[in-house]
Amino acid sequence: MEQIKHYFSGFKNITAWDIIDILLVGFIFFLLYLFVRNRRGGTLAVGLLVLLLIRLVGVFLPLPLLNTILNAVFQVGVLALFIIFQPELRALLEELGNKPVHGVHAIMPHGRKRKACEQAVKSICRAVEDMAASKTGALIVIERGTPVGDYLKDSVELDAEISPQLIRAIFFNKGPLHDGAVVIRNLRVLAASVILPTFEGGELDKELGTRHRAALGISRSSDAVVVVVSEETGTISLAFKGSLKRNYTYETLRKELIALIEPFVDGKEPIDRRKLGIGRITDDAASRQFRGE
Repeated sequence: MEQIKHYFSGFKNITAWDIIDILLVGFIFFLLYLFVRNRRGGTLAVGLLVLLLIRLVGVFLPLPLLNTILNAVFQVGVLALFIIFQPELRALLEELGNKPVHGVHAIMPHGRKRKACEQAVKSICRAVEDMAASKTGALIVIERGTPVGDYLKDSVELDAEISPQLIRAIFFNKGPLHDGAVVIRNLRVLAASVILPTFEGGELDKELGTRHRAALGISRSSDAVVVVVSEETGTISLAFKGSLKRNYTYETLRKELIALIEPFVDGKEPIDRRKLGIGRITDDAASRQFRGE
């Protein structure tokens, strides 16, 4: 009991600078946690945290053998940490060294989400650009707020990371999955060979085939963004909210997809900001902007 009182007696002398010091150290540890949690060192960090908790328990309880072992472990702990986390620490220092403010922002949850979205969009655009050059037909449905689960019943479930190689392989015209659409949810390829409803009303250009009709059909019944590559002409098109725009390039498609998809990563947010050159707008305004109104 006296030992516990001794430890808590120090709280009487805490100053404002001590609080600032603690908060800064806590913030640094929080950034380190965000950086390693999805990396190889994440599980090691959890193990280290468990050891620290056990060490705290040993401080307040009469466990001499446990305390002796843990003291020996923590005496070489700093050196072991540098060895174990060397790849993660090097990557972190390089990121902070190149662009300090951007590096810290990239570690935060929103920054990581935005970076993942940009990487996924680049992979999609790279695959679409290659398929357009080879006139390989493709139909890619990217979910936003409304899932299209009703159409996945007879599809092939994948749940795979987005990559240009995977998308090109799916739509390879001699492959088993090239018929139908690919559905992307939360920046992952959810399913392939998805059969979609086709658009039946209105007059369409004679160059537009079944894929374009399917793209318009699913864009009318959901808020998904749909990318189409024409097998006949290699033209890249984008369907959104029942409207179709054509003749995209890699760069114009990348900008449009980021603007329409990024706020919906994890399916939690409505569109409230755009990179379409007009600042913060609502989802309806984004639809009008897409149609050119």
